[in-house]
Amino acid sequence: MKLIGRGMFSRVYTSNEVGNEHVIILSNDRAKEALSFNWHDNETGIFPTLERVDYNGDFFVYTQKFYPRTRAWKKALDADQYKLYCDLKDVFNATCMNVKNEYDRYYMLYNAFDKSSIREDYKQDILSMIDSLANFGADIGFEISPRNIAVENGKLILLDCFFFSTDVIKARKKSRNNFKL
Repeated sequence: MKLIGRGMFSRVYTSNEVGNEHVIILSNDRAKEALSFNWHDNETGIFPTLERVDYNGDFFVYTQKFYPRTRAWKKALDADQYKLYCDLKDVFNATCMNVKNEYDRYYMLYNAFDKSSIREDYKQDILSMIDSLANFGADIGFEISPRNIAVENGKLILLDCFFFSTDVIKARKKSRNNFKL
C-alpha cells in the first residue's frame, strides 16, 4: 500500500487490490466511525460514503472513494457550491474559539448551523450529521479548509471537517509522529 495522506487520527493509502477508485483509511477517529454508520442524512451528497471493513482493536479500516486533490478548488466549485463553502467558513469562524466548556460544543455548533444562511437541504444534512456525531460525544468540533474538502463535478465534499475536541487535545499531548498502526 502507498501512503497518500495522513492526519492526526488517520492514514490514507492506495492499493492495487482496491484499485485507483478507492482508498484505504486506517483510523482511530470517532468522527469517521460515526460517518461509517450512515446514521445521517446525505441527500445532497456533501459527505463521502465511508465503509468500515475491519477493526483490529486499535484502529478501524475503512474504504472510501478516491477524491483527487484539487489545486484550484475555487474554480472547480460551482458558484452555489463556492457560496456554500463561504457559508461553512462563516460557521467555522463563529464557532472555533467561542467555547468555554468543551461539552457545550454540540449545542453551539448545532445552533450555529441552524441559524446560518446555508441552503436548507445542505443545512438538514449537516444537522443530521451533527446529531449522528453526538452519539459518540458532545465535544464536536468543525473545521473547514482546503485540506479537508474535495470537489467532484463542481460539488463540495466534506471529507474530514468534523472532530472531537477532547481527542485533539489528547493527541496534541502525544507526538504526532507517535501514531502507530
